[in-house]
Amino acid sequence: MSIHIATIDDAPFMFEWRKDTDPEAGTDYTQEQHLGWMAQMLLDEKRVMLIGSMHDRPVGVMTLRDDNNALDVTIAMVSGERGKGLGTRMLVLASGTMQEYDLSAEIWRKNMASVKLFRHAGFEPDKARQSNGVTYWSRPAKK
Repeated sequence: MSIHIATIDDAPFMFEWRKDTDPEAGTDYTQEQHLGWMAQMLLDEKRVMLIGSMHDRPVGVMTLRDDNNALDVTIAMVSGERGKGLGTRMLVLASGTMQEYDLSAEIWRKNMASVKLFRHAGFEPDKARQSNGVTYWSRPAKK
């Protein structure tokens, strides 16, 4: 697996992937809208988007957002690549380069695939922070 920082060159893949995975995007979501969204994400100084690839083929997207207390992690896999352990590999690889940062994630309690992914990557549930069907997971910095 390899990871690279997303660029506007990743927009075509991200457009097709987002339409496939984001029900809110729907069929009216245009490539022009996507390019605007992607440009906005890439210019956000508090956010980094990473693309995970296997054999030069994108398989997932991870976003790291600085929320001042920790880096908030979100991850999504291309639909045909889910359930293969690639999300865990991507998260372990990326988080291994960020040992000095606290990492956190918000996961819908019903999303057992994400719970499993973050648990296998060394995250633990934050029992003090639970709300409305969301669980909070964290991995403290290794100092």
